[in-house]
Amino acid sequence: MAQSDELLTALLAEREAVLIRLGAAERRSVPIRTNIEADYEATPYAGMDDRGYPLWQSHKVRGEWIFVLDAELTDYGYAVDEQLDDEDFRAQELPKATSEYEGKVRYSLEFIDRFAGRLTFRGFLNGASFELGLDILLRLSILGYRHEGPLGYAGETLAEGYAFELEQRWKQAFFCYFSALESLLDVHRGVVNRWLEADKQIPENERLRDKLSKVTASQLLRGNYRLNEVGFWTWLRTRFITLEELRNAIAHNEPHTPVDRRATAETFVIFAVVAALLDNADPDVTGVLRYFAVPHRGARKQRWEDGDD
Repeated sequence: MAQSDELLTALLAEREAVLIRLGAAERRSVPIRTNIEADYEATPYAGMDDRGYPLWQSHKVRGEWIFVLDAELTDYGYAVDEQLDDEDFRAQELPKATSEYEGKVRYSLEFIDRFAGRLTFRGFLNGASFELGLDILLRLSILGYRHEGPLGYAGETLAEGYAFELEQRWKQAFFCYFSALESLLDVHRGVVNRWLEADKQIPENERLRDKLSKVTASQLLRGNYRLNEVGFWTWLRTRFITLEELRNAIAHNEPHTPVDRRATAETFVIFAVVAALLDNADPDVTGVLRYFAVPHRGARKQRWEDGDD
């Protein structure tokens, strides 16, 4: 299995681990207290009589999360005030009914607005006015970008690109990943220039493909490695040049092939590999995967599905 295939297969299979390691995302357990919101247009209010009420409600987490990349409803049920902050209670299953036969409720996470930070839930209540007045607790596991991490703007733009990619908006994700890489290289260009002699410093207006090689080579030299000794570098640079040419053609409104899932995913992997090397990961496949705590995936092939431009 070629080194490039190993990197692509392993890193794409563990996107979450890559994003978390780079500080571009984090996963947190989040409790949300909410009121039951019955759809009275679908089912009129019946007072004390038991009735089946469809539930359709949303909750906004945008104040805490800049991007919500993924969310899972891990548990839900009627909230118990005095036990909400008790750790033992947190580990218990939340009650789905007010008694053995009454007030039965169910919920599911129906939709994630990744950019507005809005979660939409769908549910059903079989109960009466008593149950309609009770609070519901939703327990969620959220993966997202909350605040600036070690990569700064590059990390935020990487997270934004992944949000676009999850929605299969390949072109927007592709451009975000390029912006993230440009930002990363500019930061490290300033770092490596501090120890380079004046006539060898990397100028700000250096072509991106050359900046990629020069910044990475200068960083590797600090660890007594040479770029031409990195087994996967020829693939990485060659593929990057092709992707850069595609980006430039789009930017200049020139004829180009569509930006598909593969091009977008490869740009993500190139960013991840370069970020690892610039953070002193050992410059081989094993070292990069160890940096992300990602296991080898053997010869299992990555399936690609093309998307629209």
